[in-house]
Amino acid sequence: WSNTNSSPTTANSKTINGSGIGTFTSSLTSLSPGTTYYVRAYATNGVGTAYGATRTFTTSAATIPTGIITIGASSITQNTASSGGTITSDGGAPITIKGICWSSTSTSPTISNSNTNNGSGINSFTSSLTGLTANTTYYVRAYATNSNGTSYGNTISFTTLPNLAVGQSYQGGIIAYIFVPGDSGYIAGQTHGLIATSTNQSTGAQWGCSGTYINTGITIGTGQNNTTTIVNICSSTGIAARICDDLVSGGYNDWYLPSYDELQKLYNSRTAIGGFSSGSYWCSSQQSTTTAYSKSFSTGTVTISNKTTSMYVRAIRQF
Repeated sequence: WSNTNSSPTTANSKTINGSGIGTFTSSLTSLSPGTTYYVRAYATNGVGTAYGATRTFTTSAATIPTGIITIGASSITQNTASSGGTITSDGGAPITIKGICWSSTSTSPTISNSNTNNGSGINSFTSSLTGLTANTTYYVRAYATNSNGTSYGNTISFTTLPNLAVGQSYQGGIIAYIFVPGDSGYIAGQTHGLIATSTNQSTGAQWGCSGTYINTGITIGTGQNNTTTIVNICSSTGIAARICDDLVSGGYNDWYLPSYDELQKLYNSRTAIGGFSSGSYWCSSQQSTTTAYSKSFSTGTVTISNKTTSMYVRAIRQF
């Protein structure tokens, strides 16, 4: 077959349907939309090739893409989410752009609203929606565009998470601190911070390993590594770091003993968090081979205490 030669030959596009005489059916593929084609059957033997009568047909004109399905939203935060789409057919013309469009006001968003560009072609895709507003319902549709226009998938909706605040119950505990620029763990446009358990893990535990040097940090973001280092070096049971490291609470098992600066954040928010004693609490920051830092939750005084002293323990985790 050919769309230019009215008497096509085997030098043009062709199918091969086996050997022998009898009827056969061929599938003509990779045709262009809205195009007239000339078609002839052929048969070849040892003498040569013969052709049947020429027939013509015209393919259907291209349409906008069809069979677009919007993928449900996932990884939803206060300001971001993920969605995507699948496309069954390009409508007979190549898809030049596809993606997700969304709106918090229109239940049928279009590309004139916020949108992503996820390239071309009919393969499935995943989109990252950014710049969202907390505690807001959004309407989302996948879209695909070819030379004939743009078509859309089904509309889905989701609601972003509310803004988080110190003292709020969240992910197994109480939010104790929200990271700010400069903090380890801070990510622009996202909300992360520290969560404290709602009750003490111990009313009298030693820091442990008196006489052993353990390299620890004091800043925000070092408590987890401090705790891991302590429990790997100090085999004693019932010490503050091990109590936190072994803790499973609220469905989470990544609790740890706060560093000096992290413990300070707990002290600053002690009223909002609740459940604290007026006694002193251990942090995971060592001062010397025999001493470590602690803090009185009555006076706010920072003390350097012998590691064998019994003190309160409160675990934290990051979110």
